[in-house]
Amino acid sequence: MLMMITHEILSLFLFYTCFCRSVKMSLQTDREIRLAFWALSVASVVSIFAPLQGFEPNGVTCILLASIDIVQTVTAKHWKHKTPYGLEAQHNAG
Repeated sequence: MLMMITHEILSLFLFYTCFCRSVKMSLQTDREIRLAFWALSVASVVSIFAPLQGFEPNGVTCILLASIDIVQTVTAKHWKHKTPYGLEAQHNAG
């Protein structure tokens, strides 16, 4: 039961971090970046609801989720006000 609760908290946190970044993005954000965060958001939603389909989280899945959450947390300072410089299409053109 503890593993299930941990899995759900980590999955919800991952979705939250993706949402926080998505509100900073615009059409000027590279399409690949928008697609990557969309895919990560979808994966987090699938992860949230997977236990309803019989999936039983284990230590490996929780470690993977925690690792992604740590990366999202550490890089959050770069997303504080807007999409980071270099992730927008006009900065990568040419």
